[in-house]
Amino acid sequence: MATTELTNRDHQNITAFSGHILDGYRSGAISKAAATGALAHGMKALARGDLDDARRWYEEGRTVVQETMC
Repeated sequence: MATTELTNRDHQNITAFSGHILDGYRSGAISKAAATGALAHGMKALARGDLDDARRWYEEGRTVVQETMC
């Protein structure tokens, strides 16, 4: 689905992803640097208008962050 605006599902994914990252940081499972980097990645994609990258990140980024922490 290639749209030029964020959908309700996109907003839900952004909220879920952000919560996951913040929970991971709070519990000590994710470092501050990893948390800020993960949040910044999606924001940078949105800022440059790359919704496809942003969508992928907010849908799959949790797995990437977890894999880098192992």
